[in-house]
Amino acid sequence: MRNPKLEVYSVNSGAGKRAVVVVNQEFNKAITAQVELPNPGTLMMATSEQPDAQPTTGTLQFPARSAAVVLDQ
Repeated sequence: MRNPKLEVYSVNSGAGKRAVVVVNQEFNKAITAQVELPNPGTLMMATSEQPDAQPTTGTLQFPARSAAVVLDQ
């Protein structure tokens, strides 16, 4: 992990569904993170600020003390 204020968790359901959770632990700094999955389907992203999943390219921008979930559909 390159940034000690960034945490990444990944889940593979075994049924072809994957999710990645990225947590920004910075106290006052927004970040940009890139999520890359091998052979991805359609990537969708949801945050606590925007809970309805939206399509994403995998490049995430989100505020300090926030998290994003990327779903591989």
